[in-house]
Amino acid sequence: MNLSICTKWTAEFEFRIWEGSGADGIAFCFLDVPPTGFVSGGGVGIPVTANGLKIVFDPYDNGCGANPEIQLLNAPGYNECDPTIVKVNNTGGNLNFIRSNAYNSVQIIYNNGNITVTVNGTTWINTFSPVNFSGYLGFTSSTGGSNDRHSIRNVTIYADIAESDAGPDIALCTGVPGQIGTATNPTYTYSWTPSIGLNQTNISNPTVTQTNTGTTPLVLTYYLTTTITGTNSCPNYDTVQVTIYPNPTSTFTLSETIACLGEPVTVTYTGTGQANATYAWNFGTATVISGSGQGPYQISWNTPGPQQVTLSVTQNGCPSNVTTRNITIQPNPVLTVNGPTAICLGDTALYTASTDLQNTVISWTPGNLTGSPQLLNPSTSTSYTVQAVSAFGCLSNDTTFTLTVKPIPVAQILGDTLICKGDSTLLDGFSSLAGSSFLWLPDLDTTANIWANPLENQIYGLVVSSDGCISDTAQFLLQVDSVPNIQGPDSLSICKGETINVTVSTTTPDTQFLWLPGNLTGTSNILGPDFTTTYEVYAYNANCTSDVKLIELEVIENCDCELVIPNIFTPNGDQVNDEFSVLNPQNCNVVSFDFKLYNRWGDLVWKGTDINQPFIGKCLMGNCSDGTYYWVFEYSYAPGGGNTTKTVIEKGILTLVK
Repeated sequence: MNLSICTKWTAEFEFRIWEGSGADGIAFCFLDVPPTGFVSGGGVGIPVTANGLKIVFDPYDNGCGANPEIQLLNAPGYNECDPTIVKVNNTGGNLNFIRSNAYNSVQIIYNNGNITVTVNGTTWINTFSPVNFSGYLGFTSSTGGSNDRHSIRNVTIYADIAESDAGPDIALCTGVPGQIGTATNPTYTYSWTPSIGLNQTNISNPTVTQTNTGTTPLVLTYYLTTTITGTNSCPNYDTVQVTIYPNPTSTFTLSETIACLGEPVTVTYTGTGQANATYAWNFGTATVISGSGQGPYQISWNTPGPQQVTLSVTQNGCPSNVTTRNITIQPNPVLTVNGPTAICLGDTALYTASTDLQNTVISWTPGNLTGSPQLLNPSTSTSYTVQAVSAFGCLSNDTTFTLTVKPIPVAQILGDTLICKGDSTLLDGFSSLAGSSFLWLPDLDTTANIWANPLENQIYGLVVSSDGCISDTAQFLLQVDSVPNIQGPDSLSICKGETINVTVSTTTPDTQFLWLPGNLTGTSNILGPDFTTTYEVYAYNANCTSDVKLIELEVIENCDCELVIPNIFTPNGDQVNDEFSVLNPQNCNVVSFDFKLYNRWGDLVWKGTDINQPFIGKCLMGNCSDGTYYWVFEYSYAPGGGNTTKTVIEKGILTLVK
């Protein structure tokens, strides 16, 4: 309490000193500083340095007057014998009540230096002792050689003071006015500090308006001093806190200004609002994937075109401005892919891809291919993924397809690689894949095997197909070796007991011969069987054997040759006996023939050198005339067809009649 300002105050309390042997008493003090240390016994606990007003209720006599006493001292320290002390002695026992079992009620009034001390309704001291400093009110007590129980209760200290009420603490938004203080008491004088932001400083309820340009609450303390108008009453103080909340900002960012349909867009709040603020997001037609409150959010749109996101924030009741961000949603390309589902190994598949948007980039994996069309030729069945990217980076849905690579069957031909001319052989076709179809070349047969009988070397081809895949042509050379031919007589005759050299020949090179019976070889053999025998002659080379050549060798028991020469003929053109021929009824092997015909004058008119050449009546000089002609005939023959010959000369007459 500052007595230089507050010049009137009252202290009321009750005290009791009892239950001991009568120790020193209790002091009520108003000191400039709180006391340090204490003094026991007669010092009533008051240190010598304690400066200020002391009012002492002292039941123990320390040699300075009859006790109990009521004392008042306004000086440093305490001494009941101090000559400046104001006291009341226990004359006639009128103060015995100070030490008693009952509580005594005390009232001390200070009014501009005038001090009145009243106990149990009786005023005992009324003096002038001014104090002009700020100080502290309290009690001290002490005992010495004696003791007592000292106690106080129901202490009330009050001044003639106005009631100061700055009102409850308030919170305002920046720039929004609010009222502090309370209703006006017309007997009070009001003073507010600091004056910043107040519309008035000398009223009970001014309006405060403050601006907070920061990002955190601004807390201002306003001080109210209230006094009773026209008096020197103690001022009363109160404070009020005014919290000025900044308006939150509603700024935010979009991760994209151009996005694709369905593409997540991150919305990030960048304003000053706290997590507990109220966030009024408006995402329009977007779908919220994740996020709440302040965010961040993941959103996407399923409708192309211009879109907006707006936000306003309210924190501590303070609203932000509305922030709007624009975004353009681009459509995703719709991808169409066309091509075969399967190819044969080594083939190429033509695939095309197109979209409903222009300027798209189409990519193919695997292979890191771009564009359309694409020629795909994988070696194994492969799954491809095709994706289109628009000029704005928007992706189509992936189109995935599997291009199946079918194996190529392998054709094979098995069979004899060489045959003899005129023979046939079975060629067997095979495929590496079951269920294949067959096509033979050049005959276009479609069976799994064929009979081949070419007349010369022939290349056969086989193509097999399986599930639309065609093999390479398997080639098979079938060589045709010539069958040796045999030239030789069909039949011969010999006279029994003779031999004959029989010769055969062939136009086929590197040919050997086999004669049966006898297992003879070579082109010539001397034969001399005892009876007619048919010989089988075979010609063969490394691969082929001829058909059998049969040579019948007739063994003639009688080998003489008798030719029959007619003695008359009639060359008149009647088709009867018009020719003259030497007849060979025994089929002799005539090896030379010399027939000369003479007229009766000895002139040679016809000569024959071939037994098979008839005389038709034409003489050397013209037609022969009727008449008798003479002939000389010399011929040789090989008896039995052997190597030896016999020569016969005969003469006779021929009659020519026309």
